[in-house]
Amino acid sequence: MGFEKPEKVRKAQQRADTEALRKMGSVGGRKTAERNDINREHAKRVNEKSKLEEWNTIVASNEHILTPDGEDPEEMKDATH
Repeated sequence: MGFEKPEKVRKAQQRADTEALRKMGSVGGRKTAERNDINREHAKRVNEKSKLEEWNTIVASNEHILTPDGEDPEEMKDATH
């Protein structure tokens, strides 16, 4: 039987190895941070786009109610035609 490292030592070595790989960019680290930044920016754009679409839908659905000067467009049509 060979010598086995105690559990504590094995876990500490594994953490050290993982941290070394992370610093090299192999595990998480810089590449993951860059990917997270890209995903975060994409999510912001999608969220802004959906808010804009929602606003445009609200405006379009309410457009028939009043014109910018507060007049009822139906009455204006009758007056001009």
